[in-house]
Amino acid sequence: MSSVFGFSPKEKVDQYVKENYPKRFSSIEKFADKIRSDFNNKEDQARAIFCWMANNISYNVKGLNEQKVFKYTYSNEAQKLAIEKQIFHEIALEALKDKSAICDGYSKLYKAVCDELSIECEIVEGFSRVYLSDLNRKFQNPDHAWNVIKLDNKWYLVDVTWGAGYLDESNKFVWEYEPLYFKGSPEVFFRNHYPLDTKWLFIDKSLTDFTNQPLYYLTSITKGTEVLSPLTSIINSKNQVEIKLKTELEAKKFNYAYDTEQYLQNFKVKNNNDHLSLVVTPPKRKSKYLTIYYNGSGIITYKCK
Repeated sequence: MSSVFGFSPKEKVDQYVKENYPKRFSSIEKFADKIRSDFNNKEDQARAIFCWMANNISYNVKGLNEQKVFKYTYSNEAQKLAIEKQIFHEIALEALKDKSAICDGYSKLYKAVCDELSIECEIVEGFSRVYLSDLNRKFQNPDHAWNVIKLDNKWYLVDVTWGAGYLDESNKFVWEYEPLYFKGSPEVFFRNHYPLDTKWLFIDKSLTDFTNQPLYYLTSITKGTEVLSPLTSIINSKNQVEIKLKTELEAKKFNYAYDTEQYLQNFKVKNNNDHLSLVVTPPKRKSKYLTIYYNGSGIITYKCK
């Protein structure tokens, strides 16, 4: 097929990939060849890789706890680099053939296909922050990997792992294609991603800033909700708390609950022109956490003092 989508919107790239691409590719080279034959420019090619992977490679929950450890010896730097290149290729190919991976496999496969298409791409290792336990976690060992790609001399953030879906409360993978993680904004990525190499932040923020912000669940990002205040991870639950949100969502579908409460509570709502103010009353019992819900799903959590 000729390259008909050279300047088309990303949604048309997604539609074409979903409707015309096979469910499997036998090699990284064949995957790249298919994309090369269908799309002209690098951005469309990068988007096509993202779309196919996010819709065809599931998150390997079991593999999260059974990660392979590669042990090897080498006599010189050249030999070391050759071994590491081979390991990289094996992990990427395994993700493609098994159609299942953890973030390491997703990020390596994405880079491997980009390399075949001469799209400049790097793997970024760092910290994620999406679970309640992360509010009390010491961020010492990296637990996530994603990518950056260079298009027209500018770097962009890509996370295919989270573009594919999420883990529910029972730790089961749920497919949910989320294109926001392709060329995502640095401000949005910062809510849940912090790279070991801060040059991939693209904004002036520190690890302290990262850990001291509210806990944003993935649904807060996909629903386009931004916290205006309070911007710290800790609130004083002894007093009435006013939470200001920038959102286009329906105010009546927001609720809240402290961890000591059995049922969701309704907010006192203040409507403003440019934001929504949700007023929270103090809990009846001492609580550790306050969670904001939208339509029954948690979107943001604060620690209480």
